[in-house]
Amino acid sequence: MITQICALSQKTFILFFIISMVVFAKVEKIEDEFDGTYYYQTEHFYIANGMKMPYPEYRFRTTKTKDNHRIVMELNVISLGLVAVDDNNKVRIRCENGNIVVLDYETTFSYKGKSFGFMGSGNEAIKCIAILTEADIEALLSGINMIRIEIKNEFTNFNASKKDAKKLIKILNEIIKKVEEDKK
Repeated sequence: MITQICALSQKTFILFFIISMVVFAKVEKIEDEFDGTYYYQTEHFYIANGMKMPYPEYRFRTTKTKDNHRIVMELNVISLGLVAVDDNNKVRIRCENGNIVVLDYETTFSYKGKSFGFMGSGNEAIKCIAILTEADIEALLSGINMIRIEIKNEFTNFNASKKDAKKLIKILNEIIKKVEEDKK
């Protein structure tokens, strides 16, 4: 009888662990011992779009500070071949509430006006970033419906599925929760 209860408890724990891994986004705390700061970040998540290139992956993190954390959205654009971006190129996310969240290309992965690629690969990763305002966060929490990726003189639009929109909202809520807990 006791072994059956233990086996049932163990199965229940394993089931709860698996469900919690699926339901809760992983938010990691990264500490910098050098200057005593830390920040939170989520895992990378992909927007499902089949095999269409370029394709976006995103994550959220906070700014690295001692007292006040601001939420940052990072989006990597994976593209076939070497491409260049210029100052006018952005990634634009159209949200359900009608607002558009704009991410600028960062210069650390792909320098504006220059090409960048991984050695031995035809793929390029270009990093976009934006420190989110309250309006941006509100827009993203309303859901996303389309992402436009601008590269040089071209653009690609991706329709975001309801599943992708819900996933983004869940992940953003998790990091908001960490920031709110930090303020207490």
